[in-house]
Amino acid sequence: MQIILNYALSHEVKNKETELFDLHSFPSDMKIDYVKVYKLKCDCENDVNLQNNQQLAAFNFQLKRKIILGSQGNTLILPSGKTVFRASEAIIINGGFQTPLGTELELITQPCPDN
Repeated sequence: MQIILNYALSHEVKNKETELFDLHSFPSDMKIDYVKVYKLKCDCENDVNLQNNQQLAAFNFQLKRKIILGSQGNTLILPSGKTVFRASEAIIINGGFQTPLGTELELITQPCPDN
């Protein structure tokens, strides 16, 4: 694994008159308190069908092969905040799936990592 931490500059810090970065207004070094790295939990052989909030509460948010969210006749309402689902093949959203205003939902399809 290789981690790169950089000092990226946004286009918003350009001098409006010259359209150049004013590098003198930035410090020449950066101090990092800590870096935290997580190992992705994988269950790439299995699918999950989350039809209601009770099933969502018990879900372990591992990388699955396929994730199905919601179903006709049931209601699945995401909690406020950010929710991330990861699957190697597909994430399917059915009826009965709701995201309240202000909720962040991230759906990621990615291959299963080699162990």
